[in-house]
Amino acid sequence: MSKVVSVVVPIYNVERYLAPCLASIAAQTHRSLDVVLVNDGSTDRSGEIADDFAARDRRFRVIHKPNAGLGAARNTGFAAADGDYLTFVDSDDVVPRHSLETLVTAVETGVSDFACGNVMRLTSRGTSPSFPHSLVFSTTRLSTHVSRYPALLRDRTAWNKLYRRRFWDEGRFAFPEGRLYEDTPVSVPAHATAARVSVVSSPVYFWRIREGADRSISQRNNQVQNVVDGIYAVRRAMRALADGGHAKILRDYEVLSLWDELGQFLRVLPDATDDFRDAFLREGQDLLSRMSGDVIGRLPALWRQRWRLVQEGDLDGLVDLMRTHGATPRPRSWTAPEAAPRPSVGTDRPKYVSGVTDVSWRKGRISVTGYAFLDGPKPAQGFASMRATWLRERSSIWYMPMWARSRRSPEALAIAQSPDAPADRAGFEIVVDPASLPLGGDWFNMDWHVGVALLGRGQRRKSSLRIGPHSPTLRLRAQQVADGVVVLPTIVKGEFVVRVHRSNAWVTEARFEGDHLLIRGEARNAPPGGQAVVQLARTPSIPVSAAAADVERLDGDRCRFSARLPIADLTSTDATVAPRHGLNADKLRLELRWSGREEVHLTGALDLERDRARRGADQIYTHLSDGGLFWVLIGPDRPVVTHAAWVDGVLELRLSRPLPENAWITLNARDIRRDVELPAAAVRPDRILVDPRHTWRRGAAGSRGNRLWEIVVHERVGDQEVAIGLSATAEALAQLPLHAETADMRYDAQILGDDQLALRTSDPLRSDEHGVQAQAKLRAKYAGGRVKSVKRQILVAADDRYPEDLEAIVAELRGRQEDLRILWATPDGRSAPEGTEALRRYSPAWHEALGASRSIVTNDLLPSWFERRDGQVVLQAWHGWPTRRPDAELRAAARADARKWSVLISPSMAATPLLREAFGYSGEVLEFGRPANDLLFRTDEAAAVRRKVTEALGLGGEQIVLYAPTWRPEDLRTASRGDAGRLLDLDKIRQAFAPDRVLLVRRHPELVEDVAAVGGYVLDVSTYPSVSELLVACDALVTDYSSIALDFVVTGKPAAVYAPDLDQYLRNVDFAMPMDNWLIGPVLGDTDEVIEAVADLDRLGRAYETQRRAVHVDVGNPHEGKAARRVVDWLLEA
Repeated sequence: MSKVVSVVVPIYNVERYLAPCLASIAAQTHRSLDVVLVNDGSTDRSGEIADDFAARDRRFRVIHKPNAGLGAARNTGFAAADGDYLTFVDSDDVVPRHSLETLVTAVETGVSDFACGNVMRLTSRGTSPSFPHSLVFSTTRLSTHVSRYPALLRDRTAWNKLYRRRFWDEGRFAFPEGRLYEDTPVSVPAHATAARVSVVSSPVYFWRIREGADRSISQRNNQVQNVVDGIYAVRRAMRALADGGHAKILRDYEVLSLWDELGQFLRVLPDATDDFRDAFLREGQDLLSRMSGDVIGRLPALWRQRWRLVQEGDLDGLVDLMRTHGATPRPRSWTAPEAAPRPSVGTDRPKYVSGVTDVSWRKGRISVTGYAFLDGPKPAQGFASMRATWLRERSSIWYMPMWARSRRSPEALAIAQSPDAPADRAGFEIVVDPASLPLGGDWFNMDWHVGVALLGRGQRRKSSLRIGPHSPTLRLRAQQVADGVVVLPTIVKGEFVVRVHRSNAWVTEARFEGDHLLIRGEARNAPPGGQAVVQLARTPSIPVSAAAADVERLDGDRCRFSARLPIADLTSTDATVAPRHGLNADKLRLELRWSGREEVHLTGALDLERDRARRGADQIYTHLSDGGLFWVLIGPDRPVVTHAAWVDGVLELRLSRPLPENAWITLNARDIRRDVELPAAAVRPDRILVDPRHTWRRGAAGSRGNRLWEIVVHERVGDQEVAIGLSATAEALAQLPLHAETADMRYDAQILGDDQLALRTSDPLRSDEHGVQAQAKLRAKYAGGRVKSVKRQILVAADDRYPEDLEAIVAELRGRQEDLRILWATPDGRSAPEGTEALRRYSPAWHEALGASRSIVTNDLLPSWFERRDGQVVLQAWHGWPTRRPDAELRAAARADARKWSVLISPSMAATPLLREAFGYSGEVLEFGRPANDLLFRTDEAAAVRRKVTEALGLGGEQIVLYAPTWRPEDLRTASRGDAGRLLDLDKIRQAFAPDRVLLVRRHPELVEDVAAVGGYVLDVSTYPSVSELLVACDALVTDYSSIALDFVVTGKPAAVYAPDLDQYLRNVDFAMPMDNWLIGPVLGDTDEVIEAVADLDRLGRAYETQRRAVHVDVGNPHEGKAARRVVDWLLEA
């Protein structure tokens, strides 16, 4: 009988996440479980869900107790547990099916006190590596210790571990109670106390990163209790190490805790409250006083400077330093649109730049194209008069000169930062013949690095060839050059490498026969008389299926082998086992192990026939990586792609069998939360038609540029949604990557992971437009346009995220001057409004139009080199109200730009002084109002507009509440640029609004990601093309510090201000207009207050009617509803 694993699950108000968590525990392949659910005084349905699981599965039991916090709940759980092993699972997380089986095997194999494993982050996007864990768990180590492997000090989480209960009890471990960050005081001493620890590289835990307003403790690191308890946890761990006599480990931990564990609190200081800053300084100084005297001197330089300021008590200096190193980026709308990046190279030593642009096999040889040049001032041009290239194996003395053929490199021209860099002649091509790589007639495992030296003027600069920014779709594939030997072009730590991999065992045949996998292969260096085992393993040395091999001896030390591996227990019969939180496929290595030797990961002949079989709810199939390694993949039984091709700009994917009738397809961006559902017409019975134009959203930040989109198949199985990435057969994968290009975009169908399909969208590389040098040449086009007579045409240079004012002006122009030529500049030269000609920004035609157009209408900053010529008119229609002051850098750029304007449009007379102050503008101002707001005054059209909006959104007669928050400085620190719904509990809103009200969430254009936790009676309308139409259609507005309130006030409809972070926001943002002057409703501090306020809109409207009218009087103007007409009058007469 297998040993019992006790699983302790503390539970508190997690009804949204609890069922998936418990289901993942119940589905564990290690069946002997004792699951202790500790309901820590939940006030939602969590206790009922736990009781229901316990009633259905006798392995589960529930303890209900008053709320006392996570530490107390864990302590209660392990005190009640009686298994041989002990592990902890947080109730909002998910455990992969094989986790406990893997960890138990690791502990037993390594004879360890506990095992710890890798972790994946879990979001609505699926799973991705957890960065801090991936640094620790890159390699399986079945028997190690923190003293030998200090990286384990970064493994401080409680829930990716499995302890022997005897070790836990002897160590008298317990979690701190009434404190946050409970894991560190247990995990760090446990690593030091253990005799041996098993480290597992495969993922054993899915750590949920909550989205929206429902944030976990680790996501609320800007609160006072967090910083106090976080530093307390470090102190307690240090005390345990000191008491245990682990002096060396303590010294290592002191340094690591300051830059790794406590760095999170330093990073939030610029946006933190005064109380948080004071608490950090107080607790931080106390911590430093308890550490070794030389601890700050042992830190990396930048961290040394930061903690020295803490030690000295210089809080202001520390905050200023953190603003400088990790400062809040300026919003995109506050960035001057220079045509190319400013040179960043120094004048003393030019920067060496190299990159690979393409790699391919041609007639059995590797063709590598790339570039290398010195990016610097003019004296650097003497270099590259000669170029030397070579292959070098760094672990030996082997060195091989290579001949390089010069070629033009548009990629080098595009990335050169200096106008004097010799990028035009930086390109080259080398050809690597694998026949030259054996040493002494034999093959060895070696990594050959490509070196490139630039020679000239008696000097030499050299470096290894690196991966370039223009090569994200490279397909680096191996070719077999001898039995068990492959040559693989690859990337190692950013450097291009030609790898020779010599395997001592390889597969010659693999096929499924019933409940077995038949493997035949060959091996060399076989021990005489040795016994061989063929095995499948998720983690090296931890097999999940194995069979003794039949061995046939050949000449010398070579042999043939065969084995039949059982696979019946590897697949699932449950179609819901692989929801989006799971990895797309279970991945098993095929290993050969001789008695007394380490296992060998088998390779496969590259022409090896793949096999695929359906088992229960899964399909199991053989797979060869591009490097030739043999794997067995197990995934949900779904149709797969058998053929891929571009047909008239659409990616056609043929399927092995029809999709389920209820299936739908989405394109999911990999780097941000953004999903695009394909129209139903694109999903055919035998194929899927992927039109990449669906990925583009006009006015959506981050909608263009280099982005990878996963192709995901969704269907409903029972009461849950199952979403799996679309996989392909080996034959279809062999066709990839597939390229397609239009005038404005490049599209690449490529591999994602092992066998998934993905679509990459990117801007095509135009050597005549991209880069400093190309743009410098294009200025001649601008100069040429200035020489020509002024043309009777209008160039609209829009910030495409705020197009509505300019669209209203253009619509009025088209109604008055049908023969007038209007050019609309966009980043990609498409999707211009009806009646205008699309013009790609920074193209030759755009440069010429800037110089030759009679009128330029813009709501953005123009290039710094632009000069308004005689007879030319520049009309600036800056977007929105300037409610907050720009920073010094933007103010300088805006004031320089303002000198080029002929006239400025103002939303009202009240806004004019603010605009003049912000832009330093003293010229003519048209106080006509915002053209986009004209619609708000057409009361006779309101019913039709509402009908248009509700039909587009699929709504009926529900009351509509629009939630339109602005961005926060801290939003811009994240790669995803914030979540518009993170401050408002959308789940609670959804429950309260059903069924007669709906909340529409409109994120600020600065925020890139789609709103999290939408669905039901909460809709994300961020991509709806008209904000004005939404303002007309809604029954009430909830906003915060956004100037949209000043637009909405003219409707007379009720509004509320949701400002839970009011004090923090007021401290970090410099308002140009006091907030009290434009409050048009109550200031609310939490979600419950919002629900109560909008429950009775008539009451809300009456209560603040006087206040709204007063604001309207203050900010209105006498020309309301006629702005577009009056602006066009002025423009045509100018």
